[in-house]
Amino acid sequence: MTLDENQVRATLLLARTLDALGLRYVVGGSMAASVWGEPRFTRDSDFAVDLPIDRVDALVAALEDDWHVDRELVLDAVRRRRGFNIFSRTGFSKVDVYVPPNEGIHPNKWARARRATIAGGEIFFTSPEDIVLQKLDWFRQGGEQMGQQLVDVVEVLRTQGERIDDAYLDEWAERIGVADLLERVRESASGRA
Repeated sequence: MTLDENQVRATLLLARTLDALGLRYVVGGSMAASVWGEPRFTRDSDFAVDLPIDRVDALVAALEDDWHVDRELVLDAVRRRRGFNIFSRTGFSKVDVYVPPNEGIHPNKWARARRATIAGGEIFFTSPEDIVLQKLDWFRQGGEQMGQQLVDVVEVLRTQGERIDDAYLDEWAERIGVADLLERVRESASGRA
């Protein structure tokens, strides 16, 4: 896999911390697309974390030695179901942490998460199906300008092949308004486009 070495270390470090605290998480974004599809260079890590407000202080305390973290930003992210950033104290790595809403497709992340190994460490990743849906949604929300999102999706579909849960993809693509995009990338993945 073609990933920035510092970013991989940062990802593993955060995953171990979240595992130790018993917090549910998944790594998504470009890193998950690289795990399930065609590996490509990426310098970022995106985590979705199921973080109750009463666990914020425990998380901040667990992160403080290795990360620059702002407790007030974390609290605000939990209250507003948004994201915050943490920065490693060594290695110049930044991690985006999202606290997703407990509605729509987001609760599926936890039940459908899959463990995979990177650099000798096992961590939870967004499932191939959910990374496809997430990237199609980002593409749509971004005014359909971020072409790399579609490239990643095509590669995940191509690489996963028959292991993809097509019924799940069809149901949720319709529900989140990306069924037309899903059909388009399926054609590209099969070589029909």
